[in-house]
Amino acid sequence: MSLGEKIWHNIKNRDLMVIILTTILCYTLIKISYHALVFEGFSSPIWPVTGINLALVLLIGYRIWPSILLASFLSYINFELLFSGSSFSEATSVAIYYVPFNNILHAVGGAWALKRLKLFPNDYSSAKDILYFYLVAGCFPAFLGSTFGNINALYFNVITTEEFIREWWHWWLADVGSVIIFTTITLAIFQFPKNRNIIVSTITFIAFLIAYALFIVEQKWDRDRLTLIFEQRVANIEETIKGSNDTYRSLLNVMNSVANNPAGFSRESFLMLAHSILPRNPHINNVNWNVMVSHENLEQFKDEYNREYGLNVQLFEMHQGNRRIISDRENYIFAKYFASRTFEGNNIVYDLLIDEERKKAFQYSMEHNAIAVTAPVQAPDENGNSLLPFYLANIHDGKMSGFATIVINLGSLMSDILNSQDSEGIEIIISDITEENNPVTFFQSSSNINSNLEKIEVNIPMFNRTWKMSAYKKQDFIINERSEQSVIIGFAGMIIASLIAIGITIITGQGIFLETKVHERTKALEKANSAKSEFMANMSHDLRTPLNAIIGFSEIMKNQLFGRINNTKYNEYISDIHKSSQFLLELINDILDLSALEANKKTLTKEKINLKELINDQISTLSPLISQKDLIFSFEYDDKSPQIECDRKAINQIIINLLSNAIKFTGKGGKIGINVYPRDEHITIDISDTGEGIEKENIELILQPFTRLNDDPLLSNEGTGLGLSIVNELVKLHNGYLQIDSEPGKGTVVSIKLPA
Repeated sequence: MSLGEKIWHNIKNRDLMVIILTTILCYTLIKISYHALVFEGFSSPIWPVTGINLALVLLIGYRIWPSILLASFLSYINFELLFSGSSFSEATSVAIYYVPFNNILHAVGGAWALKRLKLFPNDYSSAKDILYFYLVAGCFPAFLGSTFGNINALYFNVITTEEFIREWWHWWLADVGSVIIFTTITLAIFQFPKNRNIIVSTITFIAFLIAYALFIVEQKWDRDRLTLIFEQRVANIEETIKGSNDTYRSLLNVMNSVANNPAGFSRESFLMLAHSILPRNPHINNVNWNVMVSHENLEQFKDEYNREYGLNVQLFEMHQGNRRIISDRENYIFAKYFASRTFEGNNIVYDLLIDEERKKAFQYSMEHNAIAVTAPVQAPDENGNSLLPFYLANIHDGKMSGFATIVINLGSLMSDILNSQDSEGIEIIISDITEENNPVTFFQSSSNINSNLEKIEVNIPMFNRTWKMSAYKKQDFIINERSEQSVIIGFAGMIIASLIAIGITIITGQGIFLETKVHERTKALEKANSAKSEFMANMSHDLRTPLNAIIGFSEIMKNQLFGRINNTKYNEYISDIHKSSQFLLELINDILDLSALEANKKTLTKEKINLKELINDQISTLSPLISQKDLIFSFEYDDKSPQIECDRKAINQIIINLLSNAIKFTGKGGKIGINVYPRDEHITIDISDTGEGIEKENIELILQPFTRLNDDPLLSNEGTGLGLSIVNELVKLHNGYLQIDSEPGKGTVVSIKLPA
């Protein structure tokens, strides 16, 4: 039992513990998967949780469905927001209302289908069963899950109708890949045999890691590309804002040039200039010519104003939001000439110098002979737009005659700048940060901007002040500008990893499948062979009984024990009957011996024996045959040879069979020899002859039962073809081995090596 199997065995019957542990496991896996695989605006090509959930249901049972539901539910709650006082709807994603149920549908539905079709549990050795398993576990539940999930996503406005098909395919492919890869890894760890589980889980996980690495690298490249596009768009907006300053600088310089005309600067010439400026510059709210008036010259200013406008002018100042008659001060600044899109002056004129912000701007412009602006001010209109006045002191021949002034509508200007640039998916906030302790935000492209979005902040010099522009990258920007390349690479890698998982499961399974088939076939063959041997033994026994009677009676008749037989033919027939019966009995005895050996019924009675004495006995028995063929016989025995522990009867049979063959197939006057010597912890018995020898390709063949080679000098047409087979089996039974070295025309050496 593997380590994984022991763990499941110890906890699988403890329901509460299982639910708690699987809830923690599933929740952790969801969080890890989300942070590792999901990037803002990007679809993940694989979701490991789906495959692991299915594997857990298969391994533990349907009782863990509450764990999957609870873990999925908790994963969509932002506890930080929830505990900080946010409402439940603010701290959760709309996916909480359908994704947990989708996970249950896939895991429980897939497990039910697999068990219903008897595809689990399984040894996963048959390629057909493996492919059927993946089809049922992956494709069908993923179809249901993707359809259910995307219909709900469409209902909750997470996706649009145009995105439905694309997101459906992404979801389906991710779930199928997850099942193939991670269900395979999980089941391999906890169910496959030891060696197979390591091979399958390791190779599949490495394939996934490679696919994951390619996806991450490509996605990083795409995110870097999006960042560059975002930075370029923000830079374009920044440059456009700076470019508008050049326009207003030119207009202010033109106004000062007109004011310095030797012919004089009158209300008529001012209005002519203003009427040329306002239509061409829609963001300019009004154009002013402001003059500084000392306290002594107030009456003179009023007279000139009344004369030019035909009005009885009244001079006021603003104090704490209320209008009052101007107070006594050394200097005042009034708008002598004024033109806007709606009116061109009235009989109420305000002192601008009383406002500290304007006072600083006027002083800066006079001291530096440069354009100065104030912090943006709220426009007195229902739209709440901010206005920004530009001042440029007109210092001519060392004298300051007035201030060319342009007031722009910041809301209108910024809206047009954003519309003129490709700023879709970008939110803008602009603040005046000249006073670090008192920043003033005067423009927001949207009333509800998520401050947690990725952003770029740039400081924009605005003459004597500094603005900070914060640009936020919205989800829309990522969706609109993202490349499909990373998604394609991710899914391609996932598909390849899935095919590797299927392939390695089939390959390792085929080994088990073939091994099982071979084992079954081998057992069947062994059973058939045993039955054959048992049948042969029984038949041989039944045949031997009448044969003994035939041999006995024919031998009596041959020896004429009960009287002479005068008919020569009868004597010949009796000799043939006796000879044939002897041959048949020899054949039956050999069959009995071979059958007993093949059926593993041959038992050895081992004892310590002296080979020299045993071989001398066999030589004495066969010496008449040796003399009959005038054979030259030699027997060499190394006295260092120890006694061996063996079955005397079996060794006798081995020696007599081999020596009989040597005599039988060696021509008249040939040589036969026996050599016994110790070597390498074995006793070797070499029986050699000078017969015609055997072809090398036939050596293995003659060791098979009932094999007789018509052209083989070692085998004649006489004999059963079982002698060498019996010898070989008897040698093996003694844990020894037989070796034949032969060369046609020179002879044969049969070596028997037995343990010393």
